[in-house]
Amino acid sequence: MERQLEFIVGIDWASKKHDVALLRLGDGKWPWEVTIPNTPAQIVALLAGLTSRTAVPAERVGIAIERPDGPLVGALMAGGYRVFSINPLQLKHYRLLRGVSGAKDDRRDAKLLAEALSRIPESFREVAAIRPECVMLSALVRAHSSMVEDRKRSCAKLREVLELYYPQILHISSELEYKWVAAVFEAAPTPKAASRLKLAQVQAILSKNSGRRSRAQEILDVLHGAKLAGLPAHDATLPKLASYLFKQVGLSRDALKDVEEQMAATLKELHHSLKTEASKDGGQGGYSDVEIIGSLPAIGPKTQASLFGFAPNCIALKAEESLRCLAGIAPVTVASGTSLMVKMRRTSHGTLRNAFHLWALGAIRTDEHFRSIFVRSRSRGHSVGASLRRVADALLRTLFGLLRTRTLYDPNHSSHREERHQAPSVDEVLRELTM
Repeated sequence: MERQLEFIVGIDWASKKHDVALLRLGDGKWPWEVTIPNTPAQIVALLAGLTSRTAVPAERVGIAIERPDGPLVGALMAGGYRVFSINPLQLKHYRLLRGVSGAKDDRRDAKLLAEALSRIPESFREVAAIRPECVMLSALVRAHSSMVEDRKRSCAKLREVLELYYPQILHISSELEYKWVAAVFEAAPTPKAASRLKLAQVQAILSKNSGRRSRAQEILDVLHGAKLAGLPAHDATLPKLASYLFKQVGLSRDALKDVEEQMAATLKELHHSLKTEASKDGGQGGYSDVEIIGSLPAIGPKTQASLFGFAPNCIALKAEESLRCLAGIAPVTVASGTSLMVKMRRTSHGTLRNAFHLWALGAIRTDEHFRSIFVRSRSRGHSVGASLRRVADALLRTLFGLLRTRTLYDPNHSSHREERHQAPSVDEVLRELTM
């Protein structure tokens, strides 16, 4: 560590309480151990207690903790303390060095964290201050992923209810979250009501709810089609339940739209913030990181938000290898004796892994250069997943190359022309994906 520490505080973080152990490096003694509830008042009291018991500047006190974010970490960093985080798996292995009995409790873990930082500081990562926009983006990405799962569950429940008494409406669209599908159901919540629908009514519903009027007759034919025998007689219960679930799906759809709009707005705020800082530092007024990353093919707002929300320091410090490992793109080599295996890295950040996977899927559909990388990898016998990771790796190399040169992505760049000349078609790639 560049600046010498005099005290180390180990904190075993939990949702309801925190166990704290203060280690004095000079004599190796533990002058203070305490357990505090996870409340704002107690966190403020913890900061006051650390100040009184250490009696040294805050930057001479190191905090060892497993979680690199959250209100506790934010409060400690705001107080000037240096916060170091460690992967819980690494701490688990260090615990085994102290004994193999498996004994564990929160108080011991707090002391173990402080001891580990004093003995193996290279296993810790110092937590750097993160921009407010990046904190907001990480929260928005988490909320978006959660809402997507909620919408999927609501659609699955709705489909189950409709299959019980109203299977016709399931055949007018494969996506139940469309507004016009809910509007058709509202106009005809039962098969009997659907049999009375007129063409003009369906056309009006489609026009009002962003549907295609040309499908009106097709939809009407499905709703008026033959009824299956043997379906249970419905009363008011099933239509009411389906109506409730349609509303739930609609709320999820509208909430997702709001989150996506907020995500785009926050990215714009980050762009303006970066441009303002560059101008204050005497920069040339070139492209910001947001503009450069946004110029890459098939990168959507959520992928962009994931990069800035969960790997802001990797982007700022141009730490390409760190991001490769964090996103699970870099493989793991296992060598023993004469055997050598290269395997997929499974320990990674789940959100970033998914973001790069979806980004690679989009890139092979829209850009000939990355499409050719995928097809070439498949022709060598690699699996679809491994080939997509190769595409993600190429995207990452391109991303950091653009960040270093401060230029936007150009699909006609000379280094891509030779591969692009023989690039396969999108249909060929889609066939590869479905094999």
